[in-house]
Amino acid sequence: MSAKSHVLAGLIEKRSDLSGQIEETKRRLGQLIKDVQAIDHAIILFDPNADVLAIPTKTRAAARARAQVGGDVGRDTLNIIRRAARPLSVREIAEGILADRKIDPSDDRAARAARNKVNSAVRRFAAQGLL
Repeated sequence: MSAKSHVLAGLIEKRSDLSGQIEETKRRLGQLIKDVQAIDHAIILFDPNADVLAIPTKTRAAARARAQVGGDVGRDTLNIIRRAARPLSVREIAEGILADRKIDPSDDRAARAARNKVNSAVRRFAAQGLL
């Protein structure tokens, strides 16, 4: 099999995967719309004068970014320390983890969560004699 056919097969596989994700997202979106409509009806049952369209929409991007700070912070902390040419502060290690995970460092809650998790990891490693 030539390199060209390997590339083509990979592209076809990737397109197929993305198309499947689109279909699943459409299905999920349809279900979310039905769920919101059901909640709107319940709100109106309790308050017939309620303006459900005036209810502000919450985004989950910030919560998702904060959740991404989780995972194996300990391993990431050690990796950043190994790559460093000088001693680093907890804040610098946390910023490195946020950058590696492509999380916006201006998200204060994500940055605070990262600092707290790095601080815990550093203390744990120090107690184990790893640092």
